[in-house]
Amino acid sequence: MVNPDPWLRATVRHAVGLSGQKRWHKELQRGMQDENPVVRESSILALVRLDGHEDESLARLLEQRAADDPDELVREAAGLALKAIGAVPSGGRARGKKKPKQPS
Repeated sequence: MVNPDPWLRATVRHAVGLSGQKRWHKELQRGMQDENPVVRESSILALVRLDGHEDESLARLLEQRAADDPDELVREAAGLALKAIGAVPSGGRARGKKKPKQPS
């Protein structure tokens, strides 16, 4: 799934999620690290469709994205994905919102 066009990479991940082909699981996990936020979001949604309730490591990956992704929409998608699979983000931060900064 290597292509310079981020929209094509995202579309392929979406299609894989719809197809139910679990053999692409590792590639979708790599997609969660893609430089493009649309590809990261598509990878999250595809992984939840494929493995949402079966893969315990997915919850940890989603928690990381919900807490640390630089893109707000990816953080929100990861938070919603955690809810969809019945996991609660650590710190109780649902919907991928950032922790408020502590005063100095």
